[in-house]
Amino acid sequence: MGTFSFYGNCSNAVINGNTNIGTIKGRNFSYTGGIVGKIHSKCEFRSCLNAGIIEGSLHCVGGIAGFVNDSTKITQCLNTNKVDSTSTDFYGAIVGKNHGTIEECFYDNQTSFVGDSDTNAVGLPTKDMLYDKLNSYLSDSV
Repeated sequence: MGTFSFYGNCSNAVINGNTNIGTIKGRNFSYTGGIVGKIHSKCEFRSCLNAGIIEGSLHCVGGIAGFVNDSTKITQCLNTNKVDSTSTDFYGAIVGKNHGTIEECFYDNQTSFVGDSDTNAVGLPTKDMLYDKLNSYLSDSV
């Protein structure tokens, strides 16, 4: 029961503009996320994109992060793909279990399930995600 994602754990850092396009399968892992599995404290994630399929078998599975602590902020992040968990404990399009702040984040509501932790995240149809939000994200990140 460890952490599985692009970054395993995060503490006291700013992560800006990271992108995941690969499938992440957290089999027998808690805290599975497209960009980070578990955020311990004082991290900020800005302009991150998950376009890969995220699959988890235990709790806390999210498109951007599996678990977010209360001193963390996630802003202007996108999830354009499916988030799936064989467990029903804490999974969502942006964050699996959230104690932090989510602002200006979007997810594809035709491919991703929105969980209770995705407060302030906005679901858009695939065409709007691909043409409006993703193009805007890509032009701002260059």
